[in-house]
This record gives sequence, C-alpha cells and structure tokens, in this order.
Amino acid sequence: MSEVQKVSARQTGWAVAAVVVAAAVTVGGLIMFFAVAELFVFTALAVTIPLQLRKHPKAFARTCIFLSSGLLVWGVFGLLVGMFLFLPAAVLLLFAALADADNRPGGWWVAASPIAAALALALAFAVPSHSGNEQTFKYAFYANLDSVSRLHDPLFNKRKERLKEFGATNVSFTEKEEGRLMLTVQVPEEFHGQVRHKLEWEIMDISGVVALCYGTYDASQQATCEPERI
Repeated sequence: MSEVQKVSARQTGWAVAAVVVAAAVTVGGLIMFFAVAELFVFTALAVTIPLQLRKHPKAFARTCIFLSSGLLVWGVFGLLVGMFLFLPAAVLLLFAALADADNRPGGWWVAASPIAAALALALAFAVPSHSGNEQTFKYAFYANLDSVSRLHDPLFNKRKERLKEFGATNVSFTEKEEGRLMLTVQVPEEFHGQVRHKLEWEIMDISGVVALCYGTYDASQQATCEPERI
C-alpha cells in the first residue's frame, strides 16, 4: 500500500497530546528536580520533533516510534532524576506512530528502534562528560554530625538520600576526630536563591547535625571551610 501524502489528524492528535504531557512533566520537573532541569527541557524538546515532520508521513511515524523507544529507555537510565515521568509521553508517541495503517513505520523499524535507542544512550553515558584537565572545583554544604553511629540510623539514611530531591548532586562522609563525622553535600555551581535555602533547611533538619556551613569543594582537598556550630 502506498504512502499517503500527509500525516492524518489522528496521528497529529496523539503527537500533540505527547507534547502537552511532556510540557506538563517539564514544569513539574523544574520544581522537583531543579538541579537537572536541563534534562527535562531537552527531553521535552525532543518530543516536539515529529510535529515538524507532518509533511513526511513515513518519517513522522518512524521518528515517533524511535522517540517512544528512546523515552522508555531514558526512563530507566534516568530513573533517579525523574526521567520516568516522560513514560506517558512515550506511550502517546507510540499511538501516534501506529494510529494510521497506511503510515505505520514497519515491523523491522518497530523491532530495531528500542535496540538503537538503548545503544545510543549507552554510548552517550560511556563518553566522559569532561576532560582530565577540567577543574574539579565545586560548591558544597558541610555539616558536622554528633556521632558516626548516625550511619546506622535508618531514619538518618532515609533523610540523607532525600537531599538529592532538593538539588544535591552528591552526598559523602568524612570521619573526623573524636568519633565525629562530616557530611558533604555537593551542589551545582549555579545553585542559589530560594532553592539553595530549601536544601540548607533540609540538611539542618536532619537528626545529628550540629554544625553547618556553605563553601567551596575540591576533590583533592575536600572542604575549604570548617563548619561552625549552628
């Protein structure tokens, strides 16, 4: 059966619905996962690509199926940073690809797309994000804890893991003298304003934190500021 000359209204409707869902997810992601906001924006922009191909029905359908597969794989790769929230958009793009029998991408394309998407993301994660000469300088909160025994407290560990939901990029510990512990909470360089204060309040609210400060961090030198008592 020959290809029809334009994307059907049904296909366009499903694609538009996917864009609307992706936009809503991005708005929520900017609030809940501010530290990785750019991932939400770029992912949502990718969902709009099929709508640029409405004059090329086969390309539209194939792009929809590839992006649908990519979002499913991306949801697994980016589970901890909220990329799973795009899964409804992935389903809608799948519907858009298959809605019109005359413009379906073909069985081989449907079978190959998940494999290609997984390989593309695996290669993207395998490529180093920075060179060896790039500076490791970052910013961080430093909190003194009253005892190393806090590491065995389930409630403490649960609260500690939640810090990434407030924008922390990494959480680590350094054992200090007299059985004390320093909690290092790294944040992005552009981390500031109310978002930074929310994370600060969350750290201070953790049981066992007796001192807190905000300063610079270097992987080779550790803390460059010594926390003072709260």
